[in-house]
Amino acid sequence: MCSLLLPLLPLALLAPFPALALDWREEKVSLSSTTAEEEVCAQFRYTNSSAKPVRITEVKTGCDCATPKVSQELLLPGESGELTVLFRIGGRTGLQERHIEVSSSDQEGPPKRLTLSIDILELLELRPRLVFWKKGLPAEDKLVRLRLPFPSDTRILSVEADSSEFACKLQAEDSAKGLHQVSLRPFSTDKSTQAQVLVHYEFKGRALSTRIFAAVR
Repeated sequence: MCSLLLPLLPLALLAPFPALALDWREEKVSLSSTTAEEEVCAQFRYTNSSAKPVRITEVKTGCDCATPKVSQELLLPGESGELTVLFRIGGRTGLQERHIEVSSSDQEGPPKRLTLSIDILELLELRPRLVFWKKGLPAEDKLVRLRLPFPSDTRILSVEADSSEFACKLQAEDSAKGLHQVSLRPFSTDKSTQAQVLVHYEFKGRALSTRIFAAVR
């Protein structure tokens, strides 16, 4: 018969961390937004459920795009407060997830970890966003497909290239379904050149724009 001897661990390592005094009503906040918005605001509410005062000592977001603000740092027993996180959308799209770590005076273990999840929808989808031609090959038309996820609220106004080296033309495939396409072509592929094609559109009366990148290389 053989037996396996395990090393004895100190009781301090086996014991769980004591419960934190701050009771968080939200540990994860999920929001949705669009690229038309500049920022999104999320709230995490908390209450001091202990019998002693508790102070929030530090809040970390790990990203310059998220700015935290605590409504009340010192909480007496039974008092509540709110942590507001302002998330700047910038050029971000798709699902964005950020973690917020909160340290408090009653804490003996790791900081409390909160999660902010934001699904940022594109108002105008471009596929592909970059088109290019090889230098010396025929200058053929290439298509960029545009889709409006909210066709009843969105309208494409115009497209224009910032270089006279390229021709561009907007065509509708199925306007009711928000499907369009942009035809692009360089006038010559004899030399390397590039351009940005601006797509101007309107969402609920608000003028916006996005870019397609074209290059001969």
